[in-house]
Amino acid sequence: MDLKKLFVQHGEKIGLGAAILILVLVVVKTSVMPPEDTDVGSANQLADELDRRLNEDQPPKAELQDYVARNTSMWQTVTAAKGGNTWAVYKAPIAKADVKTRERATVKYLYAPIVREPKLALGKVTVEWEADKKTTAAVSGYKVFRKGPQGDWQPLTETAITDTSFTDNKVEPKKKYSYKVSAETKEPTATTKVVESDVREATTLGVKQIIFRGGTEQMAQILVRKLDSAQEKMFFVKVGDKIGDIVAIDIKGTKVDFGTGYVLNAIKKEKRKYVRMETVKEWTGSTYVEKEVEKEDFKTELKIYYTDDDGKACEMWAETDSKPEPKKPTTPPKEPEKPAEEKKPDEKKDEGK
Repeated sequence: MDLKKLFVQHGEKIGLGAAILILVLVVVKTSVMPPEDTDVGSANQLADELDRRLNEDQPPKAELQDYVARNTSMWQTVTAAKGGNTWAVYKAPIAKADVKTRERATVKYLYAPIVREPKLALGKVTVEWEADKKTTAAVSGYKVFRKGPQGDWQPLTETAITDTSFTDNKVEPKKKYSYKVSAETKEPTATTKVVESDVREATTLGVKQIIFRGGTEQMAQILVRKLDSAQEKMFFVKVGDKIGDIVAIDIKGTKVDFGTGYVLNAIKKEKRKYVRMETVKEWTGSTYVEKEVEKEDFKTELKIYYTDDDGKACEMWAETDSKPEPKKPTTPPKEPEKPAEEKKPDEKKDEGK
């Protein structure tokens, strides 16, 4: 075909086609090729690595990263030219080396304090407690609560305290009280910020004490002592009578209530066991040594049986100073005598005979 004639006859169409082709190439270049400010060396290196991996039809080798990407936008998909396989390619994010990651918060727990058995004394009750070993939160304070024989729970501490004991001085004698302790924290916890302990109960002591001083099987000599005022009075009580009464204590006729509400039921003579220490001497084979040993003795003494103001049966020995006297050290046996040595005959005399 004559090209010259072809260009002469169809020159306009050929020029229009060439212009369209150039325009298409320009559009393709601008959409596929990276912008001019892209690092050409890095782009070529990445293209060569991807081309090698795709031609070998193998997944990209694993690369250690500083941290695991939790954002799926950091992953890109690449379709291989060979086999049509699709691989997931990790795109490492750009981060400064001095960036600090946030530490995971530690979960705190608060458990109820452990309350011990209340301690009783005249006119007071002492409550003690300790933190549960499973508690990991910092305890900011404790509060103590009390419930009387009739009533609701009342706080004994207006504000939280840091001590682990509290003494209740506002109690009545022979009354039953209940106590509990709560623990508080200001830290965020997986549990509640206020927890309460188990309830502990205590019956306060009475203000009057009796001491059996002796007597006969028909009448007991009993001392009644008021612990709150240190006053005391001796009473001679028959079987079946009440122990103590309201009596005058001075010439002015000042009356004091020594009544206990106790009733004397019986007075008996019984054998009372005593344990005493006795010094003995023992032969060790070469000499005597002294040692202390326990010995039991029995002595017949008076004992009273009575009922207290709560209806409980009680008993008490007479408080006397007559106890079995310790025995003197046992006389040691005589030291065994050593056997006499046998005399050997005189050999010279035997030879002479």
